[in-house]
Amino acid sequence: MNKDNSIKINGTANRIAQKMEQKIREEEEIISNFDYIKWLEKFTKRYPNFTDIDWLYEPEKISKEDLENVNKLCSLFSAINNYAKTNYITTIKKEFTLSYKFTYNNKIYEIGIMQGQGAVFFCYSRIILGKKKEKNFISFENVCKGKNLLDIDFIQSKMDELTNILEKYISSGIPINSIKSTVDKVLKKYS
Repeated sequence: MNKDNSIKINGTANRIAQKMEQKIREEEEIISNFDYIKWLEKFTKRYPNFTDIDWLYEPEKISKEDLENVNKLCSLFSAINNYAKTNYITTIKKEFTLSYKFTYNNKIYEIGIMQGQGAVFFCYSRIILGKKKEKNFISFENVCKGKNLLDIDFIQSKMDELTNILEKYISSGIPINSIKSTVDKVLKKYS
């Protein structure tokens, strides 16, 4: 590799690293206060269902601030995704999409990613009807506070136990495919 190629590669790597750092800062900013979610709450009154590319070819149809915030959907998804992984919350999987539902201020939001030849982030919202408390949704307040679910330590200890059992079976010579098919059968039974 000559010196010019090395400089180009290093420059590209630096730009990628800077973009990654910017996305991490953006994600931290989104959950460090309620400014973004309050913007989202207001924006979804006008646009209850939208994607981050809806205004790609007509950015003048919304304000500059709205456009900047629409483009931050990927950071909101990333923050919710990280919280969900930490708390063993399952992704909603549909054909070509992964999403989570979260609540804030009597509204349910579904934030997700549609994947095909590219990736598109989306947000759907609806008002919670009635006095019934919604269950099985992520609380945005908990995400902001970094508050884990009450049983996270219990779940982690059981996952550690399962990992130890699986490692013991594998090291004793039980074929991995046999273990996998048995585990798959049990999971299928409860899915």
